Amino acid sequence: MVPLAQHHAYLSRPWVAWAVLVVMAAWTVVTTYAYARPAWRTSRLLVADLAVAFGCMFATGLAAAPTTSPRRRR
Repeated sequence: MVPLAQHHAYLSRPWVAWAVLVVMAAWTVVTTYAYARPAWRTSRLLVADLAVAFGCMFATGLAAAPTTSPRRRR
């Protein structure tokens, strides 16, 4: 969270990065409870976990475009 706050000016869409951060935090809470219950540890949970993880990684491409200087504040 700190690197995102420090370097958000270098992101082409900082709101996407913040949204992904919120999704990752919520998903962490969900999986903490889900993996704690043996009955819920199924292949469906694993596939969902991987899908969310890969989705968050691929969202980096939406949030960060190659830039060399920070955006100007208006």
